[in-house]
Amino acid sequence: MLTAITIFIIALHMAVTFPTGLTTETKLWSLGGFALLALVSLISAFMQEVKRRDMPLLQNMLLMKAIGFMVTFSYAFLEEDAAAMITVIRSQILTAAISTALFFVLKRVIARFRFYRSTALGYAALAGVPIFLLLARILGPETHGSYLSVFGILVFSLCMILMPFATAAAFSDTRTVNFLDPKLTAVSGGELIYIVVLAGIAFLSGKVDHEYGIVLIFVGCLGGLIFLMYGRSTGSKLLFSATALFLSMYVTMTSTKVAGRLSVILHLKDQWNRGHLSQEATQLYFFLLRVRGAGFYGYGNAMLSRNLYPTAENDYIFMTLIYNHGLLIGILSFLIAIAMCRTIMLTPTGNRYDTVLVQSLGITLAAIYIISFGGNLGSLPLTGISAVFLAGSGRSMDAAGAVLLGVAAGVAEHRFLPRLHKSNDQPYQAM
Repeated sequence: MLTAITIFIIALHMAVTFPTGLTTETKLWSLGGFALLALVSLISAFMQEVKRRDMPLLQNMLLMKAIGFMVTFSYAFLEEDAAAMITVIRSQILTAAISTALFFVLKRVIARFRFYRSTALGYAALAGVPIFLLLARILGPETHGSYLSVFGILVFSLCMILMPFATAAAFSDTRTVNFLDPKLTAVSGGELIYIVVLAGIAFLSGKVDHEYGIVLIFVGCLGGLIFLMYGRSTGSKLLFSATALFLSMYVTMTSTKVAGRLSVILHLKDQWNRGHLSQEATQLYFFLLRVRGAGFYGYGNAMLSRNLYPTAENDYIFMTLIYNHGLLIGILSFLIAIAMCRTIMLTPTGNRYDTVLVQSLGITLAAIYIISFGGNLGSLPLTGISAVFLAGSGRSMDAAGAVLLGVAAGVAEHRFLPRLHKSNDQPYQAM
């Protein structure tokens, strides 16, 4: 259904923009996204017949890759470089192939084996995140004030994979400490370890590595919500959730980098009039001035780049989609992403560990999309973390996203394998 709606809207967009003054060659090349969309449709139809439980997640992933392909392809064509266009096509297809392969491999592993539930593995993942952040500062060169750039965005991708497993292990710890009334103050050992590690992640990623996307996504969003959902008592739910939110807000708001971006958002017009806007803020102001004129169908392929200057599709993917292809494509892309996160969070599970795991997967991806979307609209400061699958964010981040989807699909299939029906696993509902 989503595939049909996407193809219809893009076809309608092309019908409206084709009478414009674009050259015939540009119009023909702009149809390149249809090839990938057609491929998505064929794969989706095939998967619907073969593996119905894989269908929603895989379809959403490939749909977003197809939409991202249109943006990057149009951007490459703007450069009028045939070699660049071929490179973009190869890179997008290779990334989609790698992501699809990782999806099936992780699904198979998670469905067939239980080692992923190991407490030792979960706590190793919890310790691994701060270790990777330390290594990023030691090995990573400084890029725009951030030290996360060791091997590109690989450090963040590793955090994406490790944090859900670490969260599931911490909140599956059944040992509790009762300070007063167990219903109000019972706290598990895993919760205590988890909040301490979150504080360490906030300090390392914010104050040491200057990468505030990790603070907002993993400490504020994931930490704050997961304590509310799965805390052992009312006291731990409220206290630890508030602590996680405070840590994320304190670290980000005391940052001169984030404060500068917030100042730009709050005083955008005044800074424009004084000529003090940075290149990043200039693009945001230009977009906000003309977004109303974009309407349902946008200004046309790669027009944001033509009207302003070449854009970085990594951080500005939603801005580019809305400006070039209109509100329909921009909002539809966001809704497809959120629908995928909702599918993950509704994955059927058999125990507390699996439930916390899939909820953590969904919260992590949803936080990335919401922060990216809000930053592109000028409602939130940009964090440098681009939308998974949609943006040309590099193979490592798309691969990490495919791993998360594969884990969710594997957990779902784990519930339906015949040999598992004899186990004592019972469906677990959130507290």
